[in-house]
Amino acid sequence: MTATYAKLAAYIEYFHIKDAKREIRQFVAAGEGDGEFQQIISAVSESQFSGFMSIEPHLGKALPDLSPPEISGYDCCHRGGS
Repeated sequence: MTATYAKLAAYIEYFHIKDAKREIRQFVAAGEGDGEFQQIISAVSESQFSGFMSIEPHLGKALPDLSPPEISGYDCCHRGGS
């Protein structure tokens, strides 16, 4: 993934991140699936990307016990103090 990003970085203005687990065919919170989330974020950070990024977390499926107000306040990028 990072080799492809390096070739395309100059042309990228926008990222939309969505993650899933292939084996169970289910969307999950960003970083918990097979989408190489950490590698993407690291490569984007190292390249000093200045465009726009959105994350589609699908928290209703990843955290089915939470009500909508709790889901909307959940920070999927900074869980566990990282």
